[in-house]
Amino acid sequence: MNCVVDLTEQYRMNEDIMRISNELTYEGKLVCGSEEVAKRSLEIPSYRFIDDLHIKTGEKCDRVSCWLEYLISTRYGFSTAGLCAALD
Repeated sequence: MNCVVDLTEQYRMNEDIMRISNELTYEGKLVCGSEEVAKRSLEIPSYRFIDDLHIKTGEKCDRVSCWLEYLISTRYGFSTAGLCAALD
């Protein structure tokens, strides 16, 4: 008896975020459980929380190279391409 079950449907990540784990772990077999999940996005009304994070962690980060601000910027939008570029 095989007690291992492959995950093929998920309901937590939008399709852009899911793409990373799907390619690296699931060999392209993972799908979003619904269109609503696939197209879900996060609206961020203020960037103040980034400043708060830097203050709490003590990290010094200039506004040009902050990877978090880069990813959530409305100028760039979130994408897996942005993640890879920001981490390079």
